[in-house]
Amino acid sequence: MGEGLFRLWVSQYMSGFGNEHVSEDPRCPGALPEGQNNPQVCPYGLYAEQLSGSAFTCPRPTNKRSWLYRILPSVCHKPFKPLEEGHLTHNWDEVEPDPNQLRWKPFEIPKAPQNKLDFVSGLHTLCGAGEPRGRNGIAVHIFVCNTSMLDRCLYNSDGDFLIVPQHGKLLITTEFGKMLVEPNEICVIQQGMRFSVEVFGETRGYILEVYGAHFELPDLGPIGANGLANPRDFLVPVAWYEDRQVPGGYTVISKYQGKLFAAQQDFSPFNVVAWHGNYTPYKYHLEKFMVINSVAFDHADPSIFTVLTAKSTRPGVALADFVIFPPRWGVANNTFRPPYYHRNCMSEFMGLIKGHYEAKEEGFQPGGASLHSMMTPHGPDADCFEKASKAKLEPERVAEGTMAFMFESSLSLAVTKWGLQTSNRLDKNYYKCWEPLKSHFNPKCKDGDSTTSLGSLFQCLTTLLVKKFFLKSNRNLRPFPLVLWLVTWEKRPTPTSLQPPFRLNKPCSLSRYSSDLCSRPFTSFVTLLWTCSSTSMSLLYAEYRGTITSLVLLATLFLIQARMLLAFLATWAHCRLIFRRLSTNTPRSFSAGQLSSHCMLYLVRIRGNSQPLFTGRPENTTQCVFHREKIGINKAFSAVCRGRAFQS
Repeated sequence: MGEGLFRLWVSQYMSGFGNEHVSEDPRCPGALPEGQNNPQVCPYGLYAEQLSGSAFTCPRPTNKRSWLYRILPSVCHKPFKPLEEGHLTHNWDEVEPDPNQLRWKPFEIPKAPQNKLDFVSGLHTLCGAGEPRGRNGIAVHIFVCNTSMLDRCLYNSDGDFLIVPQHGKLLITTEFGKMLVEPNEICVIQQGMRFSVEVFGETRGYILEVYGAHFELPDLGPIGANGLANPRDFLVPVAWYEDRQVPGGYTVISKYQGKLFAAQQDFSPFNVVAWHGNYTPYKYHLEKFMVINSVAFDHADPSIFTVLTAKSTRPGVALADFVIFPPRWGVANNTFRPPYYHRNCMSEFMGLIKGHYEAKEEGFQPGGASLHSMMTPHGPDADCFEKASKAKLEPERVAEGTMAFMFESSLSLAVTKWGLQTSNRLDKNYYKCWEPLKSHFNPKCKDGDSTTSLGSLFQCLTTLLVKKFFLKSNRNLRPFPLVLWLVTWEKRPTPTSLQPPFRLNKPCSLSRYSSDLCSRPFTSFVTLLWTCSSTSMSLLYAEYRGTITSLVLLATLFLIQARMLLAFLATWAHCRLIFRRLSTNTPRSFSAGQLSSHCMLYLVRIRGNSQPLFTGRPENTTQCVFHREKIGINKAFSAVCRGRAFQS
């Protein structure tokens, strides 16, 4: 069937997740029995057949079943025989366990003339855990195909298929109707449902299979009644049938206990004229996901991106979650915005439908995959970390044009021999993406590595300069401990923005303050400023040599160096003014702005060994008069920060 004709059949869907749906083919109106499920004679001479997705005695919220009214019942087939096709397995002991971070390059799609593969023959089990006979477990499969299933259908006796097409459209015919599933959409074919896949060229995708549970919407909790994947956006096909005889035999394939079996019948299994129930196949478009994210600070856990979950027997622990990383806004302040470094008690399998994953722009490609097993460390690569650590934190679009997803499971997944060896797609250099990560630890700089940003670089550099200036150059300052409040690039900050980066408690003296401030401190400060700045320039040039970045950084460093020098000169002049006023007996006044305007050092707080040098009380807000008698320096400091002044 051509794609245009197929689209004609699939132009209508019913919406709602887990709803009780009713549908009949318009060619046979009234095909559904009224008032009962199993009449003695069904309309149009149809057979009534129930498809159960749960035990009869399950509570109503979890009871799943549908009634199908078909031309011939499903029981009309010859015996099943083993089918040696595809690369499906549930043997998780083929190879030794591997706890390493694993990544696969895009899985190759064979060319049609050389090797024709349909959906079934192109199935490959990549990893999994658990046992279909025990009804507890999952499996992750890759499918690559280049031709449609002709007179063949498949049903899964072991569990549900969640199908994620990555390349090429899937035109799926089921007993309930037809669905067109394209990249950026998903579909779920639940246990026991027969389906056939038609493709138009090379096609590739991922499958998450769960044993013993069905997918359901996650609980929203404090999010409320709306959000994430909304039930109304899930689409269910409408009834469609074909009354077609197949003299050459129609092949019905069953996946049973991890193996394939085939049986023959002489008619199409897609002969359901009408149906009703809540156990159906469905599809969902990932762009309809309503994203929840942090709007203040920190990176939220990826569980906020859960589309569907298959619950385990333990409350709050999923057998498997289907999680996506859709386009969204990133606005968190003071936050490393990419996914954090992580060691998880869950297994994380990731795939990429399109674009680039935000935490690994290189190496992780559409059509590829990665597996981070239980407690295996993982996180952003070195390039991502460096960029995100230096990025300007403005509102920005994240993952635009990208769609990555994750199958997360509470089971410890084992990789198959095909995944580790036969496929030849394993990236053995995956671990190298973290090798360039380096230590940024600096015990002398609380705000982090001084190379993290230019701002922190110059603040730490200035801190060292002032320490050197007051501790080593001015040897005659002895009796008093000194506290410096360092504030960079703020003309008039509020008191809450002032944080003391260091405290100097060495004794100092006011004797010979004029010569000290005018000679050795000045020379020492300028010399040390030039030495440290030159060293910083050399380091920056070595790191960014030969790029425009190096020129920008060097120019910026020159400007900051000049500003630091000017700020010191202003501070030095104000210090001379303060000390000269203190040395006279006649009180003189000066404005608070003289202390705060264009100064990096807003206040020099000088205390005696036992009593403050200054005491007093505020009287007005215009002038600040310092006597040799003592005034309240704490109050004076608060006033200066607010642009106020005091008079003793």
